[in-house]
Amino acid sequence: MKKLTFAAVAFFAALLGAPALYADAPKPVSPEDGATVDLRPEVQRRYKTPAERNWDGDYRPGQLKEKNDQDCSQPTPVEFSWEPATAPGATYTLQISECPDFTADVTREVKTGDKTTATATNFNIGTKYYWRVRAEAKAADNAYAVCHSDVRSFTTANYLPRWYDLPNLSNVRDAGGWTTVDGKKVKMGMVFRGGEFDQRSSLTDETKKYLLETMGIRVDVDLRGPSEWKDVENYYSPLGRDVDWQNFRIGGYDGIFNDQNKKLFRDMFRLFSKRESYPVYIHCLAGADRTGTTLVALKSVLGCSDADLAADYEFTSFSKYGERRVGPGTAYDKMCKKLDEYGSENDSVATKFVNYLKSCGVTDEELQSIRDILLEDAN
Repeated sequence: MKKLTFAAVAFFAALLGAPALYADAPKPVSPEDGATVDLRPEVQRRYKTPAERNWDGDYRPGQLKEKNDQDCSQPTPVEFSWEPATAPGATYTLQISECPDFTADVTREVKTGDKTTATATNFNIGTKYYWRVRAEAKAADNAYAVCHSDVRSFTTANYLPRWYDLPNLSNVRDAGGWTTVDGKKVKMGMVFRGGEFDQRSSLTDETKKYLLETMGIRVDVDLRGPSEWKDVENYYSPLGRDVDWQNFRIGGYDGIFNDQNKKLFRDMFRLFSKRESYPVYIHCLAGADRTGTTLVALKSVLGCSDADLAADYEFTSFSKYGERRVGPGTAYDKMCKKLDEYGSENDSVATKFVNYLKSCGVTDEELQSIRDILLEDAN
């Protein structure tokens, strides 16, 4: 089938005495050129971190939601709209890229048929994107015309964490993006955390493909025990046998300080010290308690502040798995009090957690390897 530009089809139509149907390309409307887009779920925009609320122990992040089991852990989609081309029967493809020349391997396309609106999600945070609309319409003699709108740009606001909207999953987010106390930054795209894949949740083909191909998961770190698996005898990662399934049946919070859990933490952090373990997906059932404890430990090694460790833990409150908070008497508070045995009163949670990991047998070389793999210079 022949391809012509809209201008060429308009020229030939004029020669034949037909109306110039393809003279005007679609016109971008929204997002406005140069706009900053906030990807946070609406309820999270009202959340105050422990630092922002001066560590108010009575603060209840879960009460920001309408109900306890409501799932508010997906990013807000970006809404696109444009004025139609002046071609009867034109169909449209929204094209989004981090490159202004729309390099093919980094361009996302959303076909909309004859609709002049679309939504897209799962964008990076703090990133500039370019978008345009491709229009196509058939002409006489089985030719068809193609044109593109002008290019527009928008930037996603740099609010942490980066959430993922994956069908049937909850509480999925990137563990990176946080700035450490010594000015480094935790790399994004390396460590992901979330709920499980095959009990209260299930993997669609679309979700599985995204986890494997877009997120690139190599290792599935499963913190659950056998009673939480569907097939105890023959269990492997729901992502497939090519994904390395690693099982560490740890406790959570102040339950990690016995000899059995110490051995599990030693083995798990030995895994984290190897480059071939990344990207890794860490989960228990909800991605909340055992996963939350593990991420506090991992990000302590990387040097995150006490306030950021606590905030990242509390973000689970916006998933479907109930509230998690850091006030006095909570499970998080009990863990921190137990950590006091591994440092002085003035030491940070991060310092004490690193000392705990050393008591488990994690070596200085392994801890430094984790930092070398997961930290980068802040921009």
